[in-house]
Amino acid sequence: MKLPSRPLLVAGLLTFAAFGCAVEADDDVGDEKNVTNIASADSVAGISEVDGVDVTDPAAAASRFAAASTKPCRTRSIDANDAKVVHVTLTACNDRFDRRVLTGHLTVSFSSNADGTLHVESVSDDLTIDGRPFRRAARADVRADGARRIVTRHVEQSGTKKNGAAVTQTKDVTVEIDAATRCRAEKGTAHAVLQGRTIDSTIEIRTCEADSGEDLCPSGRIEHHHSDGKDVVITFDGSPTADVSIDNGRRPKERSWSLACAAK
Repeated sequence: MKLPSRPLLVAGLLTFAAFGCAVEADDDVGDEKNVTNIASADSVAGISEVDGVDVTDPAAAASRFAAASTKPCRTRSIDANDAKVVHVTLTACNDRFDRRVLTGHLTVSFSSNADGTLHVESVSDDLTIDGRPFRRAARADVRADGARRIVTRHVEQSGTKKNGAAVTQTKDVTVEIDAATRCRAEKGTAHAVLQGRTIDSTIEIRTCEADSGEDLCPSGRIEHHHSDGKDVVITFDGSPTADVSIDNGRRPKERSWSLACAAK
């Protein structure tokens, strides 16, 4: 089966809190920001998994992925011993929102599922975010549904805060991609652990691309539920400013985050 001819849009983009944001000086959403930074790096890595893939044959998918045009900070090469494996090098790649710097290598492997859909697995070798270790493993299944493509993803990743404390995250999302409208919608859940606290999140986000290929500002919402009872809801309306509602059981607060994205 051949998927639509336009290159597959980024299956990993719009991850859980995928938008690294410039938070106000009164930073009472610090945990969300740290988890966001980890997820935002997944966005950068995710673009380096299925870019240019429009077939379900593993070797052909790997070949098209390796040959697809990409940003100067990325290079790709077919493995010398396995035509279904591609090695990716990231050299000071910035995420699209918080300008975090991602450097290192990914190994991306393509295979076939029993139902004929494409399976993609990616593992990191020596990734860093702003020089700090970032470990990541992801797997995705890709199927066609008319003009749409549906990507089911599971991601496990971990990194460190500036103070050296560990942040881990797992994420399960479904991304529906419409090549005709250049839009994608992501729904799913995520679970993060940092310094003994947990954050469970639900995601429902839609983002479109400009003609230049750059992401426009998203619409939708992300809800974070903390183990200590704190709830944070981030609402996106297609503008460069996201609304943040914070309820810690005392007095609710309203904040805003500035996004480095183009308005619709």
